[in-house]
Amino acid sequence: MDKFFKSLSKGTLATLAIAAGTLFFILNDPPHTVCDTQKEEIRRLKKHLLFEKTPNPLTGESGSRFNYLADHCKYTNTPG
Repeated sequence: MDKFFKSLSKGTLATLAIAAGTLFFILNDPPHTVCDTQKEEIRRLKKHLLFEKTPNPLTGESGSRFNYLADHCKYTNTPG
C-alpha cells in the first residue's frame, strides 16, 4: 500500500485525498433538503398534539393531546 502511494504523483494524491474527504463528509452528514425542513416544521407544529409531554407534577397528567382525545372518544358515546 505504501508503494502504491509513493508511485502516485503529488497532484493525483492530492486529488484522491480531497475526493475521499469530500465523499466522507457527504456520506457522514448528507446535505439538508427541502423535505428535511418540512419534516422539522411539521414536527414542531404538531409536537403538542402527537408527541408525549412531560407529566404535570400538580395534576399527574401525562401523554399527548392525541392520546387524551383518543381515550375521550373511546369512553364517550359519540359518533366522532
